[in-house]
Amino acid sequence: MLRLLISLLAATLLHAADPWIGVWKMDPAKSRFPGEPPKDVVLTYQPAPKGFTFTSTGKLQDGTPYSYHYTAAPDGKDYPVTGHASFDSVSIEWKAPLLVTRYKHQGQTLAAHESNFHRDGKVMIDRTQWKTQDGSSLITTAHFDRRSP
Repeated sequence: MLRLLISLLAATLLHAADPWIGVWKMDPAKSRFPGEPPKDVVLTYQPAPKGFTFTSTGKLQDGTPYSYHYTAAPDGKDYPVTGHASFDSVSIEWKAPLLVTRYKHQGQTLAAHESNFHRDGKVMIDRTQWKTQDGSSLITTAHFDRRSP
């Protein structure tokens, strides 16, 4: 019983310190994308010794599966991204209640991503400004519900 109590307390403290830790699933009905949103999007944030490990899985609009990941700290430094067709690095900053992520290719920011964690710990809203190939930008808003701590 004591071990269970200690485990729950540790999980609560971890969640309070890093509200992104856990598994998040996108709700397409509450999200806004130009055109059809990606499908079955799941974001997983796991604690790592110097920050966290992030994995995104899902299907593109045409049904093609994707998965990419990285391990980073919210310190503004660049970290390598593995498995993404467009991004090769990421930098992250924690500006409570926002986790600001900049996805880059060869040092140039292609997407500026703000994850806003609601106080209830159950909802995350991601607002992303994407730089398109023609140099213009577009904005997407994705609604995520927490699936597990």
